[in-house]
Amino acid sequence: MDYKLYLFFILGVVGNVPNGGISNFGTIIIKGFGFSTLVTTLMQVPYGIFISICILVCVFLNDRFKNRRCLFIIIFLIPNICGAFSLRFTPVDQRVGRLISYYLTGPYNAAFVLILSLQTANAAGHTKKVVTNAVLFLGYCTGNIVGPFFYKTSQQPSYSLGIWSMIVSHLMEVVVILTLWVLLARENKRRDRVQGEKDGGLEGRDLDATAFSDMTDRENLKYVRSPYHRD
Repeated sequence: MDYKLYLFFILGVVGNVPNGGISNFGTIIIKGFGFSTLVTTLMQVPYGIFISICILVCVFLNDRFKNRRCLFIIIFLIPNICGAFSLRFTPVDQRVGRLISYYLTGPYNAAFVLILSLQTANAAGHTKKVVTNAVLFLGYCTGNIVGPFFYKTSQQPSYSLGIWSMIVSHLMEVVVILTLWVLLARENKRRDRVQGEKDGGLEGRDLDATAFSDMTDRENLKYVRSPYHRD
């Protein structure tokens, strides 16, 4: 069994535990800052705009800088980690500070978009792509189901357990991404070494020769894993 399958499932879970909580309890969290129902609803508008901008930026960066997905995922997770820590430790009476902290939890949406791109780029062969997509989606559903259970009514308005679930999930996400980055880079170097020993070396290989052969990324030695960049 390919290790990437397990890692993408874990990414699906830890990347969406925060989403399950924020999606269901975001307005309640904001209302807990002391705002009225109307103001709470209006406060969600800039949050949605900020998320949209983050997704557009991540798509642009992904297109502009090739094979840097893992790096950009971590960059887009940093505001979430900072925002979650700030939500946990900023005093309840500091409404503006807590609201800004809440807004900083938005870029995880952009990070997950890049995770979807990372998964697509690192699985070859129709059957394997379908299975890997399904496993990632299973993790996505699991995270969204589990997330809301960390938000206890007895802990409002701070929801300490829910905020800690965000912190731990994002930190685990960073660890998994770094693990994938290292493993895929190592695999690319191994493939380069094997290809370099063949006739023609690296310069003589035809990367398009097996493009439509429906071989998995393990079977196709010419397949290049995306997080590793060559100068």
